[in-house]
Amino acid sequence: MKRKTANGTATKREKKRVNEHKEQLLSKDKRIQKMEEFKAEFGTELDLSAGMYYYNNHEMVYLFSGSYPELSFFKGTNFATWEMIKKAQELGVKRFNFFGLTGDFTEQAQDYGVYRFKRGFTPYIEELPGTFDKVFNKPVYTIAKKTWEDIDIYRSGLQDILQAVFLY
Repeated sequence: MKRKTANGTATKREKKRVNEHKEQLLSKDKRIQKMEEFKAEFGTELDLSAGMYYYNNHEMVYLFSGSYPELSFFKGTNFATWEMIKKAQELGVKRFNFFGLTGDFTEQAQDYGVYRFKRGFTPYIEELPGTFDKVFNKPVYTIAKKTWEDIDIYRSGLQDILQAVFLY
């Protein structure tokens, strides 16, 4: 095919295939170059992701996970989650629970990125009752609730400060 392309006798289809192969090679070369850059910066072992899962006889629950943004290229969280789904199957657990979503599936939703990540595993989304408080000791509950509200106010203020620091 090289000869046909070189002397101009290649068909449109053959030229298209040659160009597709060239693009694939260029893409692979870019990926290899990126890997070499990662290797130079981080070494040969990377901590791509960490997560917390638990299981019982009925389900495995995905509580949370995290990864370094600069290593998101490797999709470590996706890999870890897929491995845990396979582990749940291996253990005979019939249900893998990705845990909560707000129910707002629009792109404007605060947790849309989380929804997009979970959607990548083609889950069945079911609506459950949510959480509630059962109060047994009202004075203790009132103090605890006020304390948690104060902590939430502090956290949101701290989060605003951190966002301002990282945005500038």
